[in-house]
Amino acid sequence: MSTVDLHLRETSPALTLIAQKQKYLVRPIHLLDPIDTIFYTALVRRLAPLIEDKRPKKSAKIVFSYRFKKGTKRQFELSTGWRGYSKRANEMAHQAEYVAIADIADFFAHTYLHRLNNALADLTGLTAESALLERWLGTWSPDRTVVSQGLPVGQLASNVLAEGLLVEVDDFLASKGFQFIRYVDDYYFFCQDESSAFEALYELGQRLANVERLGLNAAKTRIIRADKLKEELVSPNRVLQARRDAFIENFLQGDPYGIVDWAALTHAQQTKIDGINADEMLEEALAADIVDLSKVTFALQVLGALRRKGSADLVIKNLAVLGPVSRHVGRFLLALESAGPASVQRLAKRVMKYIEDGRFKTPYQVIWLLDPFTRSGVWDNDDALRRLLKWSDELVQRQALLALSQSPKRSSRQEVRTARNNASSWVQRAALFGWRTLPKDEREHGWPRYRGAWTVEQVMNRAVVEYARSLA
Repeated sequence: MSTVDLHLRETSPALTLIAQKQKYLVRPIHLLDPIDTIFYTALVRRLAPLIEDKRPKKSAKIVFSYRFKKGTKRQFELSTGWRGYSKRANEMAHQAEYVAIADIADFFAHTYLHRLNNALADLTGLTAESALLERWLGTWSPDRTVVSQGLPVGQLASNVLAEGLLVEVDDFLASKGFQFIRYVDDYYFFCQDESSAFEALYELGQRLANVERLGLNAAKTRIIRADKLKEELVSPNRVLQARRDAFIENFLQGDPYGIVDWAALTHAQQTKIDGINADEMLEEALAADIVDLSKVTFALQVLGALRRKGSADLVIKNLAVLGPVSRHVGRFLLALESAGPASVQRLAKRVMKYIEDGRFKTPYQVIWLLDPFTRSGVWDNDDALRRLLKWSDELVQRQALLALSQSPKRSSRQEVRTARNNASSWVQRAALFGWRTLPKDEREHGWPRYRGAWTVEQVMNRAVVEYARSLA
């Protein structure tokens, strides 16, 4: 790899994907160019241990979100600590009369980059790196307009920077003697009277406004009795989340999309999984006036892990309301490949019929529904995939192209040959990868020839070609 002066390097525009959060609510996810992601992550990795040193100690049980795991020079791991956060909230609720609950409004989107630069430089002493991060972050807008605020959502490195920004706020609150805990942008203050709870919210709001130019979310900020919080902490949704976490940990070895070997389970383990009643849970969630997406997600994970196709019909019929959990729907459908080609083909046709029925679909949903098609040619549905190549969203085009490269039909795979022309970098890379399924002389003739050192300018395309060649 050639040497790169990061101060002179120009970043590429970020790609913004609008994901569904609830039926009518959305949130952005930012996809950086892969090389930008590597540089961004590596630079923040340099700052991460220094930021962690300045945060409230883990043993203090105050801040639970995205703790950096020190002790290794290469790995970059963050622990979320959600279980510990809930447990600590319950413990502190038993020692208080009132709880003030606060949420920072649009935290990532409203983070001011100059304030972040100053905070990082103060925490780490790495002023050059902090200034460089401010410049990079300011250029990651879809139209290349330089902006003064906003962290890219969905990036591991962004979580570290967000935590670094709030170190000063956490220290301030602790110095005022408040008993509180925090998870990302959510604060719980535990107080003995309502006046003290109001004071905590006032001090937090004032500090955020004066120092960070941030504000509190009016819809989520409130004062409640501690008994009410204790009830909320044992609510059905909280219990369901705990059951889901336990299933993933105990039966899927931590992989949310793992597969369970039913025959290898003990009778007691099989009984425990049967006790989840995933089919019934899914039916109940989808029959409600307001679909419980937490139940749907858990049910799909269990049914997918067990490769049970009995609920596939119910899922397909309800795709219109399952947009926010499309990732889990796609993974569930992919797990059903074991049902055989005929069953998969019927599913594929129904999915494509839904995608093309003329009703509005978010690109986010379409991308995840196409995920099974990109992984195996058994989902073959080439005519529809060709039509999807004409969608305006480049990530939908990318998925359609990857799916066509899996086709058993030579005519469909030939579509990949011309897809590099006038395409975005994301589509171009998909085309390069898809060429691996062409005859050897065609793919070797079409792939770019790279010689000499790997450079930043060609590293991504070169890496895709080399990886595709290894699979051909």
